[in-house]
Amino acid sequence: MKRRILTWSGGSIALALGVAFLIPSSRYSMLGYLRGESFDSGRPQSYWVNALRDADPELRQEGATCLARMGPQAAEAIPALVDLLKDERPEIRTKAAFALFKIHVKASSAVPPLCDGLKDSSPGVRLYCSMCLAGMGQEAQTALPDLIEAVKDKGNGVHLFPSPINTRQLAVVALGHVGPCAREAVPFLLELLADEDHVVREVAVRALGQIRSPDSIPALMLILQDEKHPLRLDAAAALGGIGSEAREAVPTLCQMMKHRSLFVRRAAETAVRQIDPSVEVGSRVK
Repeated sequence: MKRRILTWSGGSIALALGVAFLIPSSRYSMLGYLRGESFDSGRPQSYWVNALRDADPELRQEGATCLARMGPQAAEAIPALVDLLKDERPEIRTKAAFALFKIHVKASSAVPPLCDGLKDSSPGVRLYCSMCLAGMGQEAQTALPDLIEAVKDKGNGVHLFPSPINTRQLAVVALGHVGPCAREAVPFLLELLADEDHVVREVAVRALGQIRSPDSIPALMLILQDEKHPLRLDAAAALGGIGSEAREAVPTLCQMMKHRSLFVRRAAETAVRQIDPSVEVGSRVK
């Protein structure tokens, strides 16, 4: 009797597994559980990656949405999402670009498609592609010309959401995050110090500090020496980022260490330590 029960149980399990593997969605779920995949909307990651290539546009869009919610755990979806940036439907391209941003794409192979995305007809695609590139750091070095063109395009100054952030600003941020390898962008960033968008001006100053080129010192000094300039503290931080080559800023920074505002004093002290550690910042050198 016991043997019959075991035989029947084993046969039932085998039958259930066989049926499950014959049904695509069940097969993906079963394999997803076995592989320890992340799930969203009741489906494993592998199901949604496969959905990105489906003929049904609604399923492609849903796949990009679900993978975006999975975030960095869905890294294996990056190649398929990159391909989706060429989808005929702008809403799907937008979802794909957003998913790449949420996954924190870093692969240098994704840079050319993201650069193409900066020129997409959809402002949403351009925004999220600029966000992706801003998060890639030095990997985005080859994107410098496309990022500069994105900033020049005034159409990228639109605000798509109730937020002050737009594609122009994010493209400037991306230039700065490339770091010293973006030195060729310095002349352009110096022009942006007079941009009509105050956020662009602010992130341009910060970008100059991240790139650390001595060519930016004169312009940053003009800001630093203007006590009423709204970006004075940002200029101090940028000069501090440049380091020892910005020694000419030390006298002005030392004067700032006497300021009545604690924020100004601390910003100046931090910059001085980065430029010339031998200066006694605690005593507020004259």
